[in-house]
Amino acid sequence: MRVAVVGLGPAGCRAAMLLARAGVDTTLFEARDRVGGRMHTIQLDDGFYEAGAEWIDRDHHRVIDLLAELNQQPSDHGMWPGNVWYRGSRSDEESLWPDVQKDVARVEEAADYLCADLEPDPWENFLYPNLDQQTLGKFLDSQCLSARGRWWMEAIYRSDEGEDTDKTGLLGWLCGRLNDLDRDKDAMSAYRFPEGAQRFCERMIESTGLTPHFGSVLKRVEMEGDLAILYFETHHDSFDRVILTLPPPALRRVVFDPPLYDIKEAAIGEIGMSRVIKIALEFESKFWVGTGWKGRGFSDKPIQQFWDSSRGDAAVISAYICGNEAEILRKDPYAVEQTLGQLDTMLPGAKASFKSGRVSDWISEPYSCGGFPYLPPNYALGPMSALFGPDRRIHFAGDATTLRMGFVEGALESAERAVQEVLNA
Repeated sequence: MRVAVVGLGPAGCRAAMLLARAGVDTTLFEARDRVGGRMHTIQLDDGFYEAGAEWIDRDHHRVIDLLAELNQQPSDHGMWPGNVWYRGSRSDEESLWPDVQKDVARVEEAADYLCADLEPDPWENFLYPNLDQQTLGKFLDSQCLSARGRWWMEAIYRSDEGEDTDKTGLLGWLCGRLNDLDRDKDAMSAYRFPEGAQRFCERMIESTGLTPHFGSVLKRVEMEGDLAILYFETHHDSFDRVILTLPPPALRRVVFDPPLYDIKEAAIGEIGMSRVIKIALEFESKFWVGTGWKGRGFSDKPIQQFWDSSRGDAAVISAYICGNEAEILRKDPYAVEQTLGQLDTMLPGAKASFKSGRVSDWISEPYSCGGFPYLPPNYALGPMSALFGPDRRIHFAGDATTLRMGFVEGALESAERAVQEVLNA
């Protein structure tokens, strides 16, 4: 059996690793000139930082176990609790303002009440179409009594979803919440990749002994009898089975002949892709040491979330911007200067120590067209269930094809499923 894996982000790299281990004749294709996909590590003279995916949750055991298999141990960042700035006032995540604490309690109590009768698989909750029609933003509006509390809920959940809450479906969000009900507050973003996220993917490919075909942009897939024929810009080849790990926007550009099943095409076409950019600011030194800032911050400014992203001896702070704010800032030719100015109002000394900056615009990145998938209204009870299974000889993996959307853990899980489908075939 000849199998092609198209797309070498974490899902594609893990699929390659598992197929090679099973002795399958495997060929690897990647549109970029590197592996990693949305895991992109930027090397500096004295260290590195992550332009894309960066974090590992404490309960993401697939990632942690695979790191150990690759002779790596996750790095603990120790940034909890972070600081929060709102209209010039500063607090921290463990002792938020009283009005915010009350709104948080109301939101969590109402969400837990709604979750009590829900099934983990969103599409199984057909008794609750009203929840699927509603947005997370409307739900937060109904629970928050203070402007500051509503802002905080938006800041937290916009960062989690990668998108403004008025574009996020409530049912999908509630089902995602079911996965996290029993976790500790400091479980999220507990670790980082010790050698960089991209290096994690490179090590997976190195373990296979396979040489990827870089610069291979998939244009067309034809299914003829017992074969799937892949057409790239400069060549084509035929395979018995294909695993596609492309993000949904990239899949939408591929021509399938015959077309995908209607429900599969709808699932790929209607899922959301978050509008995300990251802006990295490099400094001469870690000027923030000794200021009381532990390395994690939220603000009511356009740079909604920022953290100490320094690796090695580098001094870097990365800002994470989502939704409408990301759309505005990515088009600003002075985005780095704007970000630096906002940061300096919260961490004085930023301007004096500034060295250089870089914008990683994932919205316009041609092979992802966004940060990570999210569930819009009317999607969970719509075509969502069709995301996961194969379509004839084509199998699908990637963080859009898992209930842990947007996580490396989910990408690895999807690879395991897709490879098992191939081996069963």
